[in-house]
Amino acid sequence: QSYASDETAKRLAQESGADFVLQGGIKSNVDASGGKAAKFYQIDLELINVETNEKVWIGSKEIKKLISKKKAKW
Repeated sequence: QSYASDETAKRLAQESGADFVLQGGIKSNVDASGGKAAKFYQIDLELINVETNEKVWIGSKEIKKLISKKKAKW
């Protein structure tokens, strides 16, 4: 929806019956040192009014997960 004109967004709203669209993405990154690692996730979301193409809510959340790596034994 971020690339749609206002008129296109209004037509889509009439066709789909939706008032809002939720769109976003997830990014991840790993930071490792020795036998330990941390995985970071960032979730970004936008709630868009389909008729006006206005962003009515924007949210972001970061999550960190610690990972313990076992050393290989030969």
